[in-house]
Amino acid sequence: MLLLCIAPPILVNVSPDVVVRNEGDDVDMFCEARATPAATLTWLKDGRELASFGHVAVAGNHVVLRGVERSDAGVYSCAFKNVAGTVSHLIKLVIQGMFTRPLSTPFLLVLRDMHYITFYLTFICLVMCVCA
Repeated sequence: MLLLCIAPPILVNVSPDVVVRNEGDDVDMFCEARATPAATLTWLKDGRELASFGHVAVAGNHVVLRGVERSDAGVYSCAFKNVAGTVSHLIKLVIQGMFTRPLSTPFLLVLRDMHYITFYLTFICLVMCVCA
């Protein structure tokens, strides 16, 4: 009698659900699963298959990003699949940097004052041009 053992993938070690890094930092996201027979692993970013390119390296259970950029932010997922089933894990990558900081009050006041100055100069020009 031949006995086959088949088991769907089960996650055993994964990156946290949310990973926060500063712009320029390195990131190492990982997923590990057990399955019988062995499962194939696919990495996705925002629903699209992810492959190594530039500063992004897809190496088995790891995705390594060197010097993260704003465009690297998104939802990454690892999906393990075999004949018995599929399991996946989502990792949201948040990149902090200058672009995430709110504008300061003095900067907003300068913008407001520049708007008034621009309006005033435009009005003066129109009056002078029409009256001349």
